[in-house]
Amino acid sequence: MPLCSKIWLHLLPKRHILRHTALISGETLGTGCTFRKLYTEEDGSCKGEAFLRCINDEDLAKDLDALKEIAAKYEVEIVVRDSDNEYYKPTSLECDGYKYVRKIVQSVFDYAAAVPFILPAGTDARRFTGLSDSVIRFAPIDIDGQQYASVHSENENINVDKIPLAVKFYKELLRNYK
Repeated sequence: MPLCSKIWLHLLPKRHILRHTALISGETLGTGCTFRKLYTEEDGSCKGEAFLRCINDEDLAKDLDALKEIAAKYEVEIVVRDSDNEYYKPTSLECDGYKYVRKIVQSVFDYAAAVPFILPAGTDARRFTGLSDSVIRFAPIDIDGQQYASVHSENENINVDKIPLAVKFYKELLRNYK
């Protein structure tokens, strides 16, 4: 069960915050679980993989114990493959770096709310979490639902007219950094 713990800033139009809150609240309040690769072997046994995401690794341990307890009631065996686990300490929502990036996001993208969220994937930035408590995994790109679904897929795309906002974000970030 791979484990990824990442906090990203995600731009949500303010009118859509409540609709999307349920999608991100599981991982920010505990452990989120996505089942994938479910299949049946030739002998009739079923197998699958669960992808667990959390912010706090203590939540993971507690929630994994609860999951194992439920599985045992149905004679389901859960095998944790430590080789697939990866946990990187998330950026603190209280650190100066996070607060600074959030401030710049809110000034450049004033029509959106900057909210932390977790992705079931990694960025190269995760390799630097041991060097700083303020590693922000963030791309200041305003995308719609179709573009979000296309990320890392065939025909991934963004609107060309949104690129100036990303440039403005980086200019503000560098110009005002102290």
